[in-house]
Amino acid sequence: MFGAVATSIFRRRAESGFWTRRATHRGDGVLVLSEFAGAARELADALIINPYDIEQFADAIRQGLEMSANERHARMRLQTRQVEEHNIYRWAARLLTQLAATQAMGSDKTSGSKAAAS
Repeated sequence: MFGAVATSIFRRRAESGFWTRRATHRGDGVLVLSEFAGAARELADALIINPYDIEQFADAIRQGLEMSANERHARMRLQTRQVEEHNIYRWAARLLTQLAATQAMGSDKTSGSKAAAS
């Protein structure tokens, strides 16, 4: 079974979670993903291609069609875990933690200069 092809040629924005879910209908798909898609950095177990390179594109499709069931399942498990763990909630929590740490550093510097001035 073949899964999904997500490239900037076909879509302006490739939603990693959506495409991974589409390719994993039964956990038996292959995701071919454009190197220009932001998700390519996070979904390294997809078959990453330059969508403008026709030979590479065709090779990736062939590789996906010829891939063993064990390899397809292993890649899909890793990609599914990546999408589930690195979701918007995790991103937001990390952002807020970094903002709080930055604010705390600014407060420490301000407190230090006030103490030195007195």
